[in-house]
Amino acid sequence: MQTNFGQKFDSIFKSSSESASKIADGTINKFSSTVTYPLAKSLKKPSLPNLSFPKFSKISKKAIFLTLAIAGIVLVAILYVLVLGGRTSGLKSAVTDLRMASTPINRNLVFPIVDKDGKPSGIEVEMNVANAELIKRILIKGQPAQAKDGKIFLIYNLELVNDSNKQIKVRPVDLVRLVDPSGKLFAPDIHNDAVEIEPTSTKKTRVGYVVDEGVKNFTLQVGEIGKDKQTIEVNF
Repeated sequence: MQTNFGQKFDSIFKSSSESASKIADGTINKFSSTVTYPLAKSLKKPSLPNLSFPKFSKISKKAIFLTLAIAGIVLVAILYVLVLGGRTSGLKSAVTDLRMASTPINRNLVFPIVDKDGKPSGIEVEMNVANAELIKRILIKGQPAQAKDGKIFLIYNLELVNDSNKQIKVRPVDLVRLVDPSGKLFAPDIHNDAVEIEPTSTKKTRVGYVVDEGVKNFTLQVGEIGKDKQTIEVNF
């Protein structure tokens, strides 16, 4: 009798314990589901918005290329100014140094022009002996010519004026003679032979001599061959 009661009591206690355990587990699980889940949800790692960024690779390459190109152009321009500018300045100085002296003359003379038969054509040419120069280097037919040591070029710059309506030809080499101290006459060493002058125009030309460097006074005779001459004294 007592044994049966003990077994029933153990059975009731065991079922009560299991019920209590289930109730406790349910309560914990319910609390966990209602409390810990929202908290865990709230602590999730926030997701970044889907941002799109512009692609700068192509733009950057173009910008770099343009920058380098502009820098190269600027550098070349600077070198051009420094190097070639310096050379030009040096060349100008050299030319200035080679021009030893210059003196104005401004003597006007008039000569009749003859036709192919040697008869007067009724046309005259006016020749202005503008100035004289002593210079070490000149251009002859586009090529530079340097006077030898101890020598220098004596150049007479001329202006030929044709007031007619016809083209004329003049040979200044026939109109100019240099007179040395002994009275000898010398035709120009440098000249352009026959000079064509267009109607109603002025033509610039020159005649020149190779003279001793250091001489400063010269005598020039100007006039037609076989006719009276005019004398021009040139003093540097």
